[in-house]
Amino acid sequence: MKARFVLLLFLAVASVGLAYWEEENLASPKSAQQNPYHIPSDKFQTRFETENGNRIRVLEEFDKLSEHLQFLRDYRIVEYRIRPRTAVLPHHSDAEYVLVITRGKAIVQLLTHPNDVQLLLLKQFDVLTVPAGAISYTINRDGDDNLEFIKLALPQNNPGQFQNLYPAGNYTPSSYYQVFRQKTLQAAFNASYEEIKDALWGPNQWKNEVVVKLTHKKIRSLIKRAQSSSTKHGPFRLRNPVEPRYSNKHGSFYETWPLEKYPSLEDLGVSASHLKLKEESLFLPHFNSKGIILAYVADGEGYYQLGSPYPINKQQQQQQEGLIERLTANVTRRDLYIIPAGYPVAVNALEETQLEVVEFMLNAHNNTRKFLIGEGDNVVKQIDPVLLSKSSPEKVKELFNHQDKSYFVNLEDQPDEE
Repeated sequence: MKARFVLLLFLAVASVGLAYWEEENLASPKSAQQNPYHIPSDKFQTRFETENGNRIRVLEEFDKLSEHLQFLRDYRIVEYRIRPRTAVLPHHSDAEYVLVITRGKAIVQLLTHPNDVQLLLLKQFDVLTVPAGAISYTINRDGDDNLEFIKLALPQNNPGQFQNLYPAGNYTPSSYYQVFRQKTLQAAFNASYEEIKDALWGPNQWKNEVVVKLTHKKIRSLIKRAQSSSTKHGPFRLRNPVEPRYSNKHGSFYETWPLEKYPSLEDLGVSASHLKLKEESLFLPHFNSKGIILAYVADGEGYYQLGSPYPINKQQQQQQEGLIERLTANVTRRDLYIIPAGYPVAVNALEETQLEVVEFMLNAHNNTRKFLIGEGDNVVKQIDPVLLSKSSPEKVKELFNHQDKSYFVNLEDQPDEE
């Protein structure tokens, strides 16, 4: 019915059959500095940057950020910002990737094997999978705006470690052909060593240039040859004309679901989603049965609340049945926040801003999203009220029937917390 019941309901659900670590944890939730599941943008480390604004950043290894993130040690997050009419040079990697465009328009060439060469057009909130060992390059096809994209990396050799390897370049990048002996190269290319050297890593090759400028004519030529229709690896859409998984006037949620429709994502056990919340709108409290969410803020500002059944403070290591701790954080553009499987969570946009979030879900196979409040997909509502309240089961039943909206509600008319 009315959104004023939403926050009361969240607390009611979180406290059903649960105790808090200490009374002050409810009154004073853990700040962002104490919340290991919120990772601010400054934890990204720059791998490459140019004076005119091209940049590649990699998030620090999760297990080094916090002992509470050991379960993510096999994954990394990479962030790209590419200036207009520029290209990331061709390369392959010892990691598999799930890529999402967060801003702008791109051309991506993907070479998975000699007979499978794809030239693809991508736009904002498109998803692409890049197999380990596939040679690819990415071009910002826009003449005015930056291209920004985020990649989930799944390293193949060493947990949490990956590198890109380039066929051509002088120093940064270095051509991988340089590792072979002179005789080996001459025999393999059937050419003189000087020819090989001049072509691939000579003085006229790129030096300290991982991202290079292209002409407008060249980009137009590539656009004409490229395709926008989906292939095995994508692009998969996370916006119109695809139907949202959840939506109303307060927000929308697009997801690569069901996962079986996206074989390359299914092979990785990863899904991708796009959450958009209008000003002061709330994505209702819920949890995921199996999925672990890595959420990247593409735009706007928001606030998220998370319930952790494990103590964050080392002094509270004793495990007791039914305890839960509230963790909160203000999140802004380029921040990352994490939602472990089974943890109740709520996310809202702040005043005077919309919130747009790109999510990667790990362990996506057979995951179920269970809402704790609202009309649709509410699992707690199905519990016999007698098992939710010792003294007033009818009041509990009435409370859960107050909210007639599903998935998204507005916080605008709610009183400030005391």
